Amino acid sequence: MLKLGKFLSQVAAIVSGLGLLLYTLPWLHSRQNATALPAGVETAWLACAACLGLSLLASRWLGKRQQARNQEELESARREHVFVAQGSPWWFLLVIPLTVGFGAMGYAAARKGQWGMSALGLGLLLLFLLLGYELARQFLRPGPMLQMDSRGIRHAIYGSIPWADVVGLQLHSMKVRYSTSHTLFLCVREPLRYLNNAPPFFRWIQGRRLRSNPGYGSLPVPLNILNKDPELIHRSALALRRSHNAPLLKHWHHRMEADEVSTWLRMQEMNEEAERITEEMRATPIDPSPEQMRAFEARMRQHAALNDALRPQLEATLEKSAKRTRKDLRTFRIVGWTIVGMWLLWLALKFLR
Repeated sequence: MLKLGKFLSQVAAIVSGLGLLLYTLPWLHSRQNATALPAGVETAWLACAACLGLSLLASRWLGKRQQARNQEELESARREHVFVAQGSPWWFLLVIPLTVGFGAMGYAAARKGQWGMSALGLGLLLLFLLLGYELARQFLRPGPMLQMDSRGIRHAIYGSIPWADVVGLQLHSMKVRYSTSHTLFLCVREPLRYLNNAPPFFRWIQGRRLRSNPGYGSLPVPLNILNKDPELIHRSALALRRSHNAPLLKHWHHRMEADEVSTWLRMQEMNEEAERITEEMRATPIDPSPEQMRAFEARMRQHAALNDALRPQLEATLEKSAKRTRKDLRTFRIVGWTIVGMWLLWLALKFLR
């Protein structure tokens, strides 16, 4: 309810702000022309200003309340080793009018003989019917949509995934116009085992990507359809995952390939082994026995040999990451210059008219 209240208060603030701007225009016009304000404009302006102020205060208060509740739930997850999130009905209810609208669009276009628009409307109708069916199937299934405890994570799409198979977690947020899409990516061993539990349409989309990375791969968990805050879900997942002693990559991201994940896991294991050797050497007496010295020297030689064997793979992984960064920068520049070029073209066309 806090999330819904904050959303409604933000909508009220936007509407009040537009009303405030709308009723400011007659005031500016009367000042410029030295005329009297129309009746009711001043009252409406004050009402919009008051509504805007109250909406902003309500949104701020509800945001603080939501942060406090998220912190309480996070502490509860750490203490009780369990976290549960149900599906939010708003996304399912949003699909219904969209499905009806696209169906009506396709029917109306077909009656007018606009077969291209009709095919587009019917295609979108089928897509949203399939999406609505999958959402309804997940919402109506027994049990919560997402549940995490000390053993692992269970989701309506993939089933149960033990923490021992989860080697990375990432919260990915992407803004699309006026909304933000939140996804929790899980890096798991042999992801196709869990993808086989997913619905056919979802399995077809993700399977094309994961079949090229059978060892390690990322499974996306959509968070917008859940009734909990995405940041809270991510922090709770990290807290419960860190309670398990299996290897976990701290800086993993969903664009890493299977060979990169494998290399970084081996590198992390070797760093932990080096720390163990260092701690054991510090704990030994000042004058160790010859047997202890030979044992430490053998372990250090073995560690150095493994490090030398891993170095080419590590260099290849770093080079792959650098290529990905350069590609992203090049794409960003192309998009930026395209936007600038389109803006300059628009200005040129406007001045040439």
